[in-house]
Amino acid sequence: MSGAYYLITSTLFLTVMGICIKNAPGVPFPEVVFFRSLVTLVFSFSILKLKGLSFFGVDRKMLVVRGITGTIALLLYFMTLQKLPFAVAVTLQYLSPIFTILISALLLKEPPTRLQWFAVTVAFFGVSLIYNVKLSDFTLYASLGVLASVFSAISYITIRSLNKTEHPLVVVFYFGLVGILIVSPLLASPLSALAWRTPNAHEFMLMLLMGLAAQGAQYCITVAYQKSKAPMIANFTYLNVVWAVLVGEFLWAEHLTPKNVIGISIIIVCAILASLRTLSLSGKVATKLTKISDVD
Repeated sequence: MSGAYYLITSTLFLTVMGICIKNAPGVPFPEVVFFRSLVTLVFSFSILKLKGLSFFGVDRKMLVVRGITGTIALLLYFMTLQKLPFAVAVTLQYLSPIFTILISALLLKEPPTRLQWFAVTVAFFGVSLIYNVKLSDFTLYASLGVLASVFSAISYITIRSLNKTEHPLVVVFYFGLVGILIVSPLLASPLSALAWRTPNAHEFMLMLLMGLAAQGAQYCITVAYQKSKAPMIANFTYLNVVWAVLVGEFLWAEHLTPKNVIGISIIIVCAILASLRTLSLSGKVATKLTKISDVD
């Protein structure tokens, strides 16, 4: 089967993951990340053990950085999934190619091309259209959704820096481990909104299905990029937004306004334009990060 098939399947898994989170609003979002990280940790540790591979890794500093940035992105994303309309929360994640360009410009001192500047500028216009969803009540969460995409971009760049030194399962293992270490203090805090709340049977099943769906998506994405060249299949990931719009409409009657639909469409088009150069730029940034890590 082709890489495109696996990537399309991954978008379905990600949609199932989002549905599970959306249907468990009573579970604090750090707890959702905890369950997600726990499933990731158990699966990656088990497979590494079966393959006889070490899970300590080589570049531990960058592995921890990837774990921290990835966990922050998850925390913010899962929060927005619980608070924002499904399609809006999912779409804001696709600003990450835009932020990869901006981060690359800062670290490499390579100014974006005119097309990239156009994509960046217009994409934020698209975000401004989404900000008006449900008026001011959701402005904070829309902002956090944008911030989640920033950390997703950093995390993605960090993964690129680990490609030559680490087994993919080691990267995944650290992601789960660091995630648990970060959210555990939050769940033990006295803040009632974040403190651990034991899920009921229904919520527990949703958390288990969420973790399994996330693992399925991760596996399919890995296989997809092994079977096909990234530029040929990357844009299939935007099907995730299509599923999100349909699911939000039919499951929760989240009727998007024409302005919201235009904003979502603008972000997707700009993200596709930006992604034409994102892979090469993120690779250069990853190399620079690795050199900085070596010097330290």
